[in-house]
Amino acid sequence: MSRIVQLSSSEDESTEQLANLILVDVALTQKIIRLANSVTFRGSTNQIVTSITRAIQLLGLDTIKACALAMILVDGMPGKHVQCVRQELMLALTAGLIG
Repeated sequence: MSRIVQLSSSEDESTEQLANLILVDVALTQKIIRLANSVTFRGSTNQIVTSITRAIQLLGLDTIKACALAMILVDGMPGKHVQCVRQELMLALTAGLIG
């Protein structure tokens, strides 16, 4: 995750390198594609985003970095309330992106 944050912050790295790194983590790949297919990003087009490269282009590097940081935060959290925190964080991230 930290490498994804570094790549998404760098202007010298390519989208292909970022895509390859994201594809290593299945959970992150699914979340990014699901986010790219949300009404907020896809809009009214009927084309479903199926590739991680297209999702990165659609979402932008800042959104990818925010997703990776959120996963780092939640994955490192101990305790039984992780699911609640994960859901609240997802809602907050979505609200922030919409705003």
